[in-house]
Amino acid sequence: LVPAGSCKGGSLIAAAKNIRIELGLAFPGVKFSIKSRRFSMGDAIDVSWIDGPTGAQVDEIIDRYSAGSFNGMDDSYTYSRDFWIKAFGDAKYVHSRRDMSDEAIGRAIRLVRSKYQLPAGVVVSVEAYRKGELWRVPFDGGYNKQNVQDLVSQAAYRQCYALSRPYINAAQAEEV
Repeated sequence: LVPAGSCKGGSLIAAAKNIRIELGLAFPGVKFSIKSRRFSMGDAIDVSWIDGPTGAQVDEIIDRYSAGSFNGMDDSYTYSRDFWIKAFGDAKYVHSRRDMSDEAIGRAIRLVRSKYQLPAGVVVSVEAYRKGELWRVPFDGGYNKQNVQDLVSQAAYRQCYALSRPYINAAQAEEV
């Protein structure tokens, strides 16, 4: 990893570089967009990708680069003073966003159709999902009343579309 003190752009740029390195090692073949930005009173790193690992899997890696946490109850920010962020960089806010391809949405729709009996005559398609039309289609799952849009979203975002973490030896890690 890149030491925080060695980057021209400081701690924020070091954190962005280190996030790219760690995500590349953990999820080879998945293309991540990692953008850093500065603004009044802070900075942020935004990580986004299509399909691939779940948000929780990525957050497990990137959350350690967060400088602290925001407390909405008293509108304050509490900084964390740990070794990791001093050594490898940080940003005040670190966010992740996972988008879904049409193929992933299609798989989720097939999963929902196989698991649930959907209302007759309803067209459940990728296009209808993308337009947000399925939220109008109620689904009564017993105690859990939802809509079909939610069912498809939940099915899609629970799935991992990446290979599991491979074994990487020290020589391979140097190449990344």
